[in-house]
Amino acid sequence: MLGGVSDSNHRGHQHPSTLITFHSDLLSKFKRKIVQNMEVQSLAARRMGAAHPRLFALIIGINTYKRVPDLHGAVADAIAMKDYLEKDLQVPSHQICILCNENASRSAIIREFQALQNNPHIQPGDPVLIFFAGHGCKVKAPPGWVDGNVDGEVEGIVSQDYDGKGVHFIPDRTIGELIEGIARNKGDNITVIFDCCHSGSGTRDPDRLIRCAEIEDKISLDLDQRICGTDARGSVTLPEFRHTGLSSHMLLAACGADETAGEINQRGVFSKALLKLLQSVGVEKLTYRDVLTSIDAMPDQNPQCEGVHQDRLLFQAKITSVECPYYLVRLEDRRYVMAAGSVHGVTKDATFAVYKDKDSLLKTSILGTLIAAGVEAFSTTMVLPLDVTPFDLPSSAVAVQIKALEGDLVLYVPRKDKVLLGFKAVEKQIKEMKDTPWQIIVVSGEEKKSKAHLEIKIEDDKLAFIILDEKTAQYGLTRIPFLVYPVVDDVRPILSSVARYYWHLNRPSLNSCLLNGVKIEFNRLKSSVNRFDNPTPTFRVRSPDGPNLYRDDGVIQLIADGKDIYGITITNDTAVNMFPYVFFFDNSDLSIQSFYMPPTAGKYRIDPPLQARDSLAIGYGSGGSKPSTYTLRDGQEVDVGYLKFIFTTVPVDLSKVPQCSPFTHHRGPGEDDEKKVIEAWSSILIPVVQHRFLPS
Repeated sequence: MLGGVSDSNHRGHQHPSTLITFHSDLLSKFKRKIVQNMEVQSLAARRMGAAHPRLFALIIGINTYKRVPDLHGAVADAIAMKDYLEKDLQVPSHQICILCNENASRSAIIREFQALQNNPHIQPGDPVLIFFAGHGCKVKAPPGWVDGNVDGEVEGIVSQDYDGKGVHFIPDRTIGELIEGIARNKGDNITVIFDCCHSGSGTRDPDRLIRCAEIEDKISLDLDQRICGTDARGSVTLPEFRHTGLSSHMLLAACGADETAGEINQRGVFSKALLKLLQSVGVEKLTYRDVLTSIDAMPDQNPQCEGVHQDRLLFQAKITSVECPYYLVRLEDRRYVMAAGSVHGVTKDATFAVYKDKDSLLKTSILGTLIAAGVEAFSTTMVLPLDVTPFDLPSSAVAVQIKALEGDLVLYVPRKDKVLLGFKAVEKQIKEMKDTPWQIIVVSGEEKKSKAHLEIKIEDDKLAFIILDEKTAQYGLTRIPFLVYPVVDDVRPILSSVARYYWHLNRPSLNSCLLNGVKIEFNRLKSSVNRFDNPTPTFRVRSPDGPNLYRDDGVIQLIADGKDIYGITITNDTAVNMFPYVFFFDNSDLSIQSFYMPPTAGKYRIDPPLQARDSLAIGYGSGGSKPSTYTLRDGQEVDVGYLKFIFTTVPVDLSKVPQCSPFTHHRGPGEDDEKKVIEAWSSILIPVVQHRFLPS
């Protein structure tokens, strides 16, 4: 716990009327941004409802199987999904391929996946939907097949003609490469919905069929080699369709990895609930993250949402939800408690504006303000400002931070007439900025320079940003390689991004022993590409090659040639399941990129991606994330970034941490339910020093 809970007569804060006046300026700025976002969303919605929306779908439903027990509701689910696309979204029938029962053979399913890759009518960025309702399975992997599962088993789906002899199930690695091929050709606006399961265990309810086939399929090492490929050692490192950290597509799965997906009254429980939600709310209002928060309850199933684009609207590649993070607030024993804590960056005495619900962020005034008093790992006890009367708090209330008392950005401006003259108007605006919760302080005395993050100079009538932060400057990066005209409208958003960047970069970790037993490896990856003389897509095999570049001194040193690719391996030798989050902070353009984001499940239980006594691969293997690469700009001899790892014992929403560069587009680099989970988190910050030539 950080800090204690104080009484309602909290001292040392501005008068509430001052706070509300202060917030009104922020609200105006915030509303303008939201209105622009709503207009874009409205345009996207109209496009989705147009006569010929650019959505293409492959829908598969299988009831009758050749060698495994039949199902009753999978075909009905497939037909219902097709009807929804055609009637509700007005998708033309020729843009939908549906395979049911005997038409859903192994060869037909693979052929139609490949058809999506090569369809000339699908343009990059067009939404692609892949829906499967039927049996899933899990079998023992053949010797030498690196599958990414700690239990040595491979998941997959069962085609209608599966017989376990000449016709095998379709493994997850095959599906993963087929989806990856679509992403390479058509973009990452791909939604995959699987209403099946892969656990052969579970109680059989006579009124509830289980969509999992218990099979014994002795697959060979080279199964689907023409699609997936293997290296000389048989090491397959292609992404599986059902793993966290996905960057090629978004996955909505009917249940957790060790649960069963069921059907009742000849319909899949998950498919029926999902379609009900889509029809009642509309895809133009739902993000992927929202789906599992809003969907009807499903006893015995915990559906999962996996992928890095969880804040996109359904079937939309470029439309995101509100950028400003907000958190639920509730009354507990006459105390205000917010569902966010130190892991979200909440600090003691920070001020929050409270709205009646998330929709009110767009159009209504605040209910009041609250101040963070007792900050714990994942929650915060809030108090009223001094002499403020308590206000009603609906169950849907949310809070938005409007002022932080820690993490100020300090700018140093030399006492030179030319600098001060050119910077005068900007400096005045900085002092009056109300559109950021982090205060920006301008200092001029030489004695205060050591406390500053950046120095601002005038060069050729433009502002130059000199890096004073010693932990970065010590490696040779001493300036941001961009010059900016001293125009208020240009500088204000940059300084807001700078303040946000340093706040996320420097905020301290919670003191915790959580990381004892966690090992991080950063390796160059070996990559091979193979092609065949048929329409089958290329495949890539990646695996660590060479030593761990994360050295004992806590620094990563590499040559940034833009050619080498790198991956990360996290090994958890503790007895605690963890949720890892990985961000890359680029000091040259002030962008924050997400390298890895765990899945979400809304109100449902989530499968922890970093299990106890297990490893997680990022950028290769079954983790499903893209590898990173590094380049230097013209004229740069060295660059410095930071990998920030955050580990938690419970899932949290850190989707609002990433930001684009304010200068330019950034560069690409069972019993358990009854156990009390220890609520803890911790973080590691690793410098990544990028050289044109490694120093001798």
